[in-house]
Amino acid sequence: MYGKMGWKDLKRNMFMNGIIILLLMVILLITVSVVSVIELRFKKYITLSDILKENGRWYSVDFIQHPNKNIFLRRSKEVEDVIADAKEVISMSMIFVPFNGNTEFNAWCYDDAIIKRCVPLMEEGRWFRSSDYEESIVKAVISYNNGKYQVGDVFELKTYMSPARQEIEIIGVMEDYASVYGVDKFSPSKGDFRDCYYTYSYDKEGLKPLIILANEQIKNFPNFNTEHPDFKEGEHGFQLRITGPMIITYEENMEIEVINANTEALLKNSHVSDRTSLKDMRAGSIRYILYELNKLLPVILSALLLTMLAAISAGAITVKKQLKNYAIYYICGMTWKQCSRISLVSAGIAALISLSMISCSLVICQRMGLLKDTALHLGAWQITSCVILLGFYLLFVTALPMQIVRKTSANIVLKQNT
Repeated sequence: MYGKMGWKDLKRNMFMNGIIILLLMVILLITVSVVSVIELRFKKYITLSDILKENGRWYSVDFIQHPNKNIFLRRSKEVEDVIADAKEVISMSMIFVPFNGNTEFNAWCYDDAIIKRCVPLMEEGRWFRSSDYEESIVKAVISYNNGKYQVGDVFELKTYMSPARQEIEIIGVMEDYASVYGVDKFSPSKGDFRDCYYTYSYDKEGLKPLIILANEQIKNFPNFNTEHPDFKEGEHGFQLRITGPMIITYEENMEIEVINANTEALLKNSHVSDRTSLKDMRAGSIRYILYELNKLLPVILSALLLTMLAAISAGAITVKKQLKNYAIYYICGMTWKQCSRISLVSAGIAALISLSMISCSLVICQRMGLLKDTALHLGAWQITSCVILLGFYLLFVTALPMQIVRKTSANIVLKQNT
C-alpha cells in the first residue's frame, strides 16, 4: 500500500521530484569523487598498514654484502646471514644491466609480500598470480613503453655482465607514471609510507622500461640462482642484489638491543642511505593522511552541504505540497505516522532512482574507458558512502515537514491548502 501511494505522490509532483533527483545525483557524484580521491591517495598506505603495525625497522638499501663472501645478497632469506632473530624480511632486488636487442631495462624482483600488496595501475593485461610461480616460462610485468612491448610478447632477456639468457613472457603493462614499490633516491625522505613507493615514468627514465619479476618464481631458474642444482660450474647467471626499501620485522617482545645490533650489522655490511622504525613510519603516515584530509575536506564538505540543503529544501517543499492529500488520508482514518511513511516511500523512490542512475552512468563510463585518466570509480566504499548519505537525506526530508504537521489539525491543513 505505502509503495503504491508513494509512487503516486512522486508522479503528482514530477517537476519538483525531477529537480530533487538531479540534485541527489550531484550529491552522489560529489560523494563518489571524494571517496575515490581519498581511496586513491591512501590506498598505498592501506596496502602496507598491516606491516607498519609490526615491531621492526625500515631501511633504504643500495646493497648488502655478505660478511664472509665477496658477493652481494640477492634475496631476503640471505639477509639472515647478516642479522639474527628476525620475524620476516621483505625486500626487492635489482638485476644488473639487463637488455633485449637495443633496449635496456631496469629490472626489479619483488618478494611475494610485495607482490600481494603493492599492485600498480595496469594499462593492459594483469598483475602476478600465485599460479605463475609454477610456470615453465618466467612471467614479467613491464612499465608503459609506448607500445614497444605488449601483453603476450615473449623475448630473451640478456645482460652485459654474463652470457646468461632467459626467455620471459609479458603478462601485464603498467600505466605511465604508475606508482611502484621502490625508493625515490632523488627525493628527500618523507618519513611515511611514501618512502616505499616510486613513480615510474617512461620519458623521465630515458625511455628505459621497467621489468618486474617475482622472486618466488625466478628462484627456481638457474639463470637467477647460482646455487641452483642445475647450474653448471663455470657458468654465470644474472647478477642480482638487494636494493631499495627493506623491511625487517620482529616479535613484539624482541629486545631493543638485538634490533640495534642487527642495524649495526647492516650498516657494517651494506650502504644504507636512510632508516627508521616502523612505528615512526606509521605515525608519520597518519600525520600525512590527516594533513591531506584537512586540505581536501573543507571545500568538498561545503559543496556537499550546500547541495544537500538544496535537495532537502526541495524535498520539504514537495512534502508541503502534499499536505492536503495527507490531511484527507488523516480524515479517512490514517495517522500522521502512516502519512509520514508514504512521504518516506516517495522520497525513497526518488533516492533509489538517483542512486541507480548515477551508478549505471559510472559503470558505463568505466567500461568505455572514459574514467581512465581520473580518480573516479565505483566501488564498495563509494556505494556504502552514497547509501549512508541518502539515509540522512531521507531522515531529514521526511522528519522536518511531518514535525510541523503533527502540531496542526487536519481541518486547518485543508483550509490552508484549498
